[in-house]
Amino acid sequence: MDGSGQPQKSRPAHAIDPPLPQDPRGRRRTGACDNERGNVLLMILLFLIAAGVLSVGLLSSLLGEIQGGFSYRHGVQALAVAEAGIHYAVARVNETGGTYPGESNRQMVHPTQGVLGVFDVEVRCSNGTVPGSPNPCAVAPQPNERIVTATGFVPDSTRSLGRRTVVIVLRQAILTSLDFAVCGRDGVTLDRDTVTRGNVGSNANVSLQGPPNTPGSLARTFAYGGQPGNATAGGTVTCSGSCGPPYSQ
Repeated sequence: MDGSGQPQKSRPAHAIDPPLPQDPRGRRRTGACDNERGNVLLMILLFLIAAGVLSVGLLSSLLGEIQGGFSYRHGVQALAVAEAGIHYAVARVNETGGTYPGESNRQMVHPTQGVLGVFDVEVRCSNGTVPGSPNPCAVAPQPNERIVTATGFVPDSTRSLGRRTVVIVLRQAILTSLDFAVCGRDGVTLDRDTVTRGNVGSNANVSLQGPPNTPGSLARTFAYGGQPGNATAGGTVTCSGSCGPPYSQ
């Protein structure tokens, strides 16, 4: 009898209670979802790492290209400054009769752009000694030979973004016989607005450009360092305007 007075039904001995309904979020299903979420997170992490590596590589390549462009430009400017130093040194060797030893931190100045760079110049006798007065080059194997080294810096030697060095060997029969600031074997053409301080010479022709054929000022030569500023040519000397200083041919 149960508590209500009704007879209690007996259960067979072999009867088994039906299984309780399992939670759809049971352990087995929950574990599978966790594994799937873990795989997705791992794939996202790997993708982010790969994207970061590629981004760093592309950025490094871009920065390298930019730096290479600036280095090339500064190198070209430094080479121009060094070549200007060579021309300056040759003129000074001629002006001093071969005793010019060189100098440091000589500025190359543009009329409107200002200082373009600086150059160091070193002049040595053929045996490596330093020219002077009395000149030790007189007892060198080649007394009228000078080794001229010019190094150009942009913007200067302390903040050198570009550096180039040019070396020449200057040979003459007699150093004091170099009577030209500019000399060309196959001809010399001075463009408009060009100013040359000293003589101009050529084995061929010399042409001074300027108005009236082209705009700007007439290319001119002026006296400097004992040179009267003449233009001398083995061929002809032509001027687009009237020639001022005495020109000969």
